[in-house]
Amino acid sequence: GKAFLCLHLPKDHPFWTAKENNGTWEKLKDQEVKVTALDGPALCFSNHRANGETILRTGKVVKDRGDEHGMWNYSK
Repeated sequence: GKAFLCLHLPKDHPFWTAKENNGTWEKLKDQEVKVTALDGPALCFSNHRANGETILRTGKVVKDRGDEHGMWNYSK
């Protein structure tokens, strides 16, 4: 669906022609972690300077108090 919508944009559209940048990575200090929360889509991502890792988490997962294995259902 929507993931491929950008393929309909013309080749001179800013989506294709904008210069990439490293965002805040170059500003992070050693061992620093930058956390960004997006309230609308309920997403939270953290950039870890030490290993270059970005972790994306969702906040819209509702889990029952007694559900101890709910997150592992996705690995089936």
